[in-house]
Amino acid sequence: MIIYPYPHLDSNPTMMLLLNCLANRKGSIDVLLCGDGGYLKPAGVSQIKYIYKPKKFFPYLGMSKKRIILNHFKYSFTYLNARLSKKYSVIIGVDPSGIILADIINRYVKVPMIYISFEIMFNKELYGNKEKEFKKRELAASRMASLILIQDKERANALGKENSLSSENMVLVPNSPALQSVPQSGFLRETLSIPSDKKIVLYCGQLASYCSPVVIKAMVTQWPDKYILVIHMRQTPRVEMLNPFLELVQEGRVFISNEPLPNREMTKMIASADYGLAVYHPCSDGWTTGKNIFHMGFSSGKVAHYAMCGLPVIASPLPVFQREFKNYDCGRTYNDPAETGAILTMLDKDYSFHSRESKRFYEERLDPQKPMDIFCDRLIALGKR
Repeated sequence: MIIYPYPHLDSNPTMMLLLNCLANRKGSIDVLLCGDGGYLKPAGVSQIKYIYKPKKFFPYLGMSKKRIILNHFKYSFTYLNARLSKKYSVIIGVDPSGIILADIINRYVKVPMIYISFEIMFNKELYGNKEKEFKKRELAASRMASLILIQDKERANALGKENSLSSENMVLVPNSPALQSVPQSGFLRETLSIPSDKKIVLYCGQLASYCSPVVIKAMVTQWPDKYILVIHMRQTPRVEMLNPFLELVQEGRVFISNEPLPNREMTKMIASADYGLAVYHPCSDGWTTGKNIFHMGFSSGKVAHYAMCGLPVIASPLPVFQREFKNYDCGRTYNDPAETGAILTMLDKDYSFHSRESKRFYEERLDPQKPMDIFCDRLIALGKR
């Protein structure tokens, strides 16, 4: 049983790879996930059953322990069925909400519990009793986990320090798509009617406080005319998200990919761009946007997908990008958004080389298949035990 407390499962590279790996091993998987929001649902696979629940079903900041348990009686008898039929051999909780819920369910199921961490809660960034109580529950639940999946050493050290967890129980799996053939693609040019003389810079991801539309707009206004920006989001964008770009859209400098794509079509879309843009600016809007962003590590699915497709990357000056780009000449970091125009011009001078370096970055640092196989081997061994 996997508890994924979000609606965007199909756009999470690690989760899709995990499900495929387990399904290929003839595992039977129930996935409990949020059914709210304008996100695409993953394609059906015979061994995988998706159980959709409303957002309020999953624990959230401020929800009392009593309310969490009452929600289960109200919305689902999943854990009771599991208890009676002894259906599950392991239970997996994703992120604080998922592991808290897994811990409660596991009091009835009593099987090995596994933690998958994409978002780290840092104690010093928590304010008020509700956030601290939520962290306390996540801390206790995570210490019950027999196995933990996290993306790299930087994030493993951070989670281990915050939750006093042993690295022996951690498997490092980059949040990356599995290696696949990258097609010659004109997808974005054809679907958005982008002129052939323009170079496409793709921003594939959310628009939020840590990846502000204002910052992205400040970049595009400084770019030479031959570069245009395409924004692609994992859900249908709300009108207010795109308001800062309306003038640039009218000028033909920004294009909006309005419809989300299923996971199986993402490579075709990304491969049709020339550059990938990764905007991550830590801020104090919430527990997910501060140190959790600063210690990005290999948790950026967009950067991994850019690299697999051979796109040179323009990225925020986070430690991971500054460190890795010294060893792999696959892109540049910026300190000021206005610098990105000059960076694009510089990368253009030896585009083929930087593209090859981007693929090498993926092959040597971001390919998730071997570590995911290790994780699945350990997971299955726990289940058999």
